[in-house]
Amino acid sequence: MAGFVAFLPELIMEGAETIKSVETLVEGGLAGQGAIDLATSNAVNLTDGLDGLATVPVILVAACFAFISYVTGNIVFSEYLNIPYLEGMGEVSVFCGSIIGACLGFLWFNAPPAKIFMGDTGSLALGGSLGAIGIITKHEIVLAITGGLFVLEAVSVIIQVFSFKLTGKRIFR
Repeated sequence: MAGFVAFLPELIMEGAETIKSVETLVEGGLAGQGAIDLATSNAVNLTDGLDGLATVPVILVAACFAFISYVTGNIVFSEYLNIPYLEGMGEVSVFCGSIIGACLGFLWFNAPPAKIFMGDTGSLALGGSLGAIGIITKHEIVLAITGGLFVLEAVSVIIQVFSFKLTGKRIFR
């Protein structure tokens, strides 16, 4: 949903194509897209410990999506690789580059002795951004694969909570 809201002014400016785009988003399910965005942001938040553990995995996933968005937005590469061409996806690679730069800057100032900490606000924002990028580029499955660490961390937390609620014992220590 965040991806839809971010591109709403651009959709409004495109005229007749806007109606088709909005119909496609509604038919595709805004609730499903919102669930992807919500799940990604919470998975990144769970992965991030006290000291910014999610930074490097976010850099790797953003770099992967920078490449995907550039190739998808370039008509020559998309035709050669038989990937559907999506107009304007090249700009998403710039956004991915800004995420990478922000994470590298965070790592610089988070090195011991740490001057800053990411916290929930940073990890939720990074996760929401990755979820929105996955939705915008139409590569949600690739998001689950490249962000496999986030998926495994979220699944392990879910298993741990259910196990503790049912048996009173922890599975993972």
